[in-house]
Amino acid sequence: MGPHFPPMAQINLSDVREKTLDNLTMNHNTSIASPSKEVRLTQNAALTSLVLLIVLCLAWEWSWAPLKPGGSWLALKALPLVFAVPGLLRRRLYTYRWLSLVVWLYFIEGVVRAYSDTGDQARLATLETTLSVLLFMACAGHVRARFKASLLATETSPSPDTPNTPNTSTSSQAQLTRPQAQQLIDQLKSIVGQEHVLMAPLDLSAYEQDWRKRAQGRALCVVRPALTAEVSQVVRACASFGVSIVPQGGNTGLVVGSIPDESGEQVLLSMQRMKAIRAVHTDNLSIEVEAGCVLAQLQEAALQAGLFFPLSLGSEGSCTIGGNLSTNAGGTQVLRYGNARDLCLGLEVVLANGEVWNGLSGLRKDNTGYDLKNLFIGSEGTLGIITAASLKLFPKPKSTLTAWAALEDLQGCVKLLGLAHEKLGAGLSGFEVMNQYSLGLVQKHFPALQAPFQEFPWCALLELSDNESTEHAQTQLIELLELAMEQGIVKNATVAENLTKAAQLWHIRESITLAQAQEGLNIKHDISLSASSIPAFVAQTERELCDLIPGVRLVNFGHLGDGNLHYNVQSPMQMDSAQFLRDFEQKVNDVVHRNVFALGGSISAEHGIGSLKVDTLPFYKDPQALSLMRRIKESLDPQLTLNPGRVIRMSDPSLDRP
Repeated sequence: MGPHFPPMAQINLSDVREKTLDNLTMNHNTSIASPSKEVRLTQNAALTSLVLLIVLCLAWEWSWAPLKPGGSWLALKALPLVFAVPGLLRRRLYTYRWLSLVVWLYFIEGVVRAYSDTGDQARLATLETTLSVLLFMACAGHVRARFKASLLATETSPSPDTPNTPNTSTSSQAQLTRPQAQQLIDQLKSIVGQEHVLMAPLDLSAYEQDWRKRAQGRALCVVRPALTAEVSQVVRACASFGVSIVPQGGNTGLVVGSIPDESGEQVLLSMQRMKAIRAVHTDNLSIEVEAGCVLAQLQEAALQAGLFFPLSLGSEGSCTIGGNLSTNAGGTQVLRYGNARDLCLGLEVVLANGEVWNGLSGLRKDNTGYDLKNLFIGSEGTLGIITAASLKLFPKPKSTLTAWAALEDLQGCVKLLGLAHEKLGAGLSGFEVMNQYSLGLVQKHFPALQAPFQEFPWCALLELSDNESTEHAQTQLIELLELAMEQGIVKNATVAENLTKAAQLWHIRESITLAQAQEGLNIKHDISLSASSIPAFVAQTERELCDLIPGVRLVNFGHLGDGNLHYNVQSPMQMDSAQFLRDFEQKVNDVVHRNVFALGGSISAEHGIGSLKVDTLPFYKDPQALSLMRRIKESLDPQLTLNPGRVIRMSDPSLDRP
């Protein structure tokens, strides 16, 4: 066996999604590119004060009056201020807010040194104090100006009767007048409590932007119910006004499926308060939880009961089980346990008219008609709102071992997968692959995470769950890897000696998405193919993309065990990533989707359709399937108020390709 690697530092990936307050919600007709006079003035004042404070810090500590000895190191205090400059230039509200807090540190330092020093030191300290106060006032004034601008935009939105008013809403709902909107909001407050109907722009912004920061919507309000009965009443109230609802769990989705459109007339229904674990049935190996329960909390509840819930995602510290079911999430253990759909025994769902379907059965067998739960799983909140679920639990494996293997090519990965199936059987619970460029990004942005065997083009991560003993699992896994090396499939390999080292290996794999986000905007694909077709797909697609975009960087990784590949495309080093998306996103998508379709694959394996792929789906979905989907949608949601514009377009079936 190959050499073992040294321990690696761990990073916390439980909160992958950054809830930013950048780009405060404003009316879609009021662009940040054309700010109000007050916004411009406060921005200029903040920038001027910031630059002067930076210059003062550097000149003071380096040249004018540095403390002796070694006082010039105090010039490093300018670094946090330098980092804030891009945020101020781009008018990122979050930067203005944290800078207005950080600047008080400089104020306090100036006061202390003004009183304790003499001469030039005291005068410079007084100047630092003055600039700190000016910077605080400018930042606070900018936040206030943006807040006022957002309120003004809301109050002066064109009425539905105004001629030539563009309708950017994704739904066919009737537009609300201001009195109607206020009446609805008053009803919602009476249902869930005034404090749980959010309307202030600062409160709304985290709910209105997807975590990849590719889309920003504007909601009428955010409603946060705590009970299924409250969800039912909220849905009834919205239905009576013809107002559409956008359900949202942890807002960790990747296809822009859980944020409002830009109309400012949709109600965003946050499920985060509905997080109770209602019951754990150890004898039945099942658990009943509410939709807002965070996946990591569900996993922990299962462990406390001596059992195991196998759904595992990189965002498990933030994503909710309702969102997992609504998108039919996959993750790293689909190979053995299946998708979220396969882990669900029953659902509680609020329908479009506010009625509640209680299908929280803990039964493994129920052949008394249509399997209704599977209509709602994967429907992304377009057919009903999942409020609770009954889920399968499993006995906790006696031992779980992880191995890392180095390979020359992707075809070798497929051969290793086949050999693992043969030797490990049902014990094989995970099989991930990563190309070297994806691991290089992790090393670049998280230097503490050093992957083994970096000289090889591909690496595989295997997980074995064994119900006998650790010794039995080690024997099986080592025999598999030795056989694969004898056959020339694997070039080097190592088995994690303990759970800590196994977790470190999984941290490397789960850090790829985060490292890619640090590298810049990219074009993501969540595709599925038969495992045997993946090498041909990768080879053909790489040739076409390299011809189309010289220097393009390909980040390939994913769940080879279930045929799911995350085929992501990064801009060439010398190209701006935003410009790359504008110039090439559609062309890249066409190449990738065409090759997937030619090999009988799917353009969405586990992320869903959302609004990001809703207009692409008709080109790669059977027309009869689309017709059936529309009939189901019309039957369950005749007003088309549940998450409109997601999964399938209802307004123009002629867009479907024959």
